[in-house]
Parts: sequence; C-alpha cells; structure tokens
Amino acid sequence: MLGKCLSSFASKYDLPHTIWKTPSTPANAPSMISPPEITHTATPRVRCDGATGIAPALGHPRVWLQIDEHGYVDCGYCDRRFVLKGSIADGADQASLPDIASGASV
Repeated sequence: MLGKCLSSFASKYDLPHTIWKTPSTPANAPSMISPPEITHTATPRVRCDGATGIAPALGHPRVWLQIDEHGYVDCGYCDRRFVLKGSIADGADQASLPDIASGASV
C-alpha cells in the first residue's frame, strides 16, 4: 500500500521512481559487522570510558566490564570489544562472534 502511494506521489510530481525503492542487502554481504575497535587485555576486568585518543570528557561514562568464559566482552556504550589474551576468543574471527554486551558494575 505504501509503495503504491509513494509511486503515485513520485509520478504526480515528476520525481524519479528509484528514490522510493528500499535499498537491498547484497546476497554475499556478511551477516555480522566487526566491532569498531578491539582491545586485547591480560586481565579479565577492564574499564572503558570511550576515550581513545580523545579527551575523556568526550567519551562516555566509565564502566567496568568483566570478561567471562567466552573470552571477550563488548562495551554497551561504544561497542569496543575487549578480548582476553590466551582465551578462546583470542585469534578468532571477531566478526563471527556474537555481541556480549555488559553494563556497568560496581
């Protein structure tokens, strides 16, 4: 229904019909996107404030994250992935691993 409405609107105002088409995902596109940044760490408890190379005030609130048996954890604010060195996730294809977000802990 919406497609017909947009098509008639496009033709009424002499707009190209292609602007109303929904972009499609290519068949060979990967199903998951790799995280924006991966940090390898030697300790299972890490902190993240989103400030790498920028002033801390421009990051996000500092959170403490705990890496569990999966060997990695993702920051819930900035999606930075922390991978424990020597864990099963160390050396794995990070794009194939699901997100494991962790919130703030005390």
